[in-house]
Amino acid sequence: MSDNEKSDIDYKNAKSFFDKGFYDDALLILKEDKAIKTKDINILLLLASIYRKKGTNDKALFYYNKALIINPNLSDIYLNIGNIYSDIEEFDKAYKYFMKALSIDKNNIAVLNNLSLLLKDLRQFDKAITNFKKILNLDPNNLEALINLGICYQIQGMSEKAFKYLEMALKIDPDNVTLLNVLGNNKMAIGNYEDAINIFNKGKFIANEKNLNEKNYEDLKNIRTNLATALFHTGQIKKGIKEKSKSSGYIKLNIDQSISSVPKVNSINNNFIGDWVMEDKKICHEMIEFFNKKKNRQQVGELGGGYNKNKKDSLDLSIDPIEFKNPDFQFFKHYFRFLQNCLTNYCEQWPFLNKLDDMYIGTFNIQKYFKGGHFKWPHAERMEMYSCNRVFAWMTYLNDIEKGGETVFTHYNVKFSPNVGRTLIWPAEWTHAHYGDEVGIGEKYIITGWMEIHK
Repeated sequence: MSDNEKSDIDYKNAKSFFDKGFYDDALLILKEDKAIKTKDINILLLLASIYRKKGTNDKALFYYNKALIINPNLSDIYLNIGNIYSDIEEFDKAYKYFMKALSIDKNNIAVLNNLSLLLKDLRQFDKAITNFKKILNLDPNNLEALINLGICYQIQGMSEKAFKYLEMALKIDPDNVTLLNVLGNNKMAIGNYEDAINIFNKGKFIANEKNLNEKNYEDLKNIRTNLATALFHTGQIKKGIKEKSKSSGYIKLNIDQSISSVPKVNSINNNFIGDWVMEDKKICHEMIEFFNKKKNRQQVGELGGGYNKNKKDSLDLSIDPIEFKNPDFQFFKHYFRFLQNCLTNYCEQWPFLNKLDDMYIGTFNIQKYFKGGHFKWPHAERMEMYSCNRVFAWMTYLNDIEKGGETVFTHYNVKFSPNVGRTLIWPAEWTHAHYGDEVGIGEKYIITGWMEIHK
């Protein structure tokens, strides 16, 4: 038997194990110490795929790059390298490899799709829309392109254009859970909450009927989170809390804590605004780094479900408490222990609060305001049925601002300057209407959210 024949047999046997998910067995057959010297591109690509599945991206990249030396004109290799860089959030490199793949095969739908998804996540919607439409020119019934066109238009507040593509997608697959989730959001955006609830419930039923692999679980989580929002808007608070508890989750804060570590600085006066300073500034810096790394999750700041830069001009990154189980979210737990202590100290100042039940924090935000950014629209944190169970708002400034960016409470003529670690708690009611002044120099980062009662 020649070396080539033996190599072919090894490849077929290893590929069989790979297809069954037995990656270590496939590696044993390929004898990596010898395979590393091979010029057989199929073996190199199989090794890259094995390490990709095992999550060892550096080795996957190594073998993909060895394969490119043998044949630099295979667009799928550039696609796979781009996918790895996208997964590890090196988006500039991902873009470079996707574009190289397209230079070889401009009609490769898989490349066009992944490039478009990257552009969508980076909020380059015009470019994303152009590329999704290229896919439809090649394949008019491409479901993923239709759904993502709907998402791109919906995020920009163009509900009618979004619905046009979502309606086309419905004709292809009316039971697609991702599609139903986007369609429900489309209905909420135009204030049609009852239709949204019906659509989300249908999606929830279908997702529950499926075998809950990782993708189905994410679909179910998103459906239940958005169903909760629609329920809150229609005054069905208890049902909304139930759905949110089982999807994005809540952080529980105790009103009565027998042992507390009181924060370093506290200033509470008759305007009911608590003011503390966080000693561990490192956590603030970690939050800023976290925000800047997660470019694909940053969203233009919303105001009541819409976008209006004259009222609010920010970038927001929403975080669900359920995500705390992920390793790169662990430092948030330290922050919320500090916030628990702030609340405990606040309740000591105002003992009446001990009559209330425990508080809960749901989805919260890290926000970035560039120079000129603001939240100039005076508002309170409880202004509609959706927010009726909010008791307090909270916020920590994550960096120092040289000029501007103050939080102004209009009824009290009180301003709070942004200083790293400075933390505020205040009532959600109309009595504490406020706005965020324009950033004059530099950039402003905050973490902020609400404390709710559920009883």
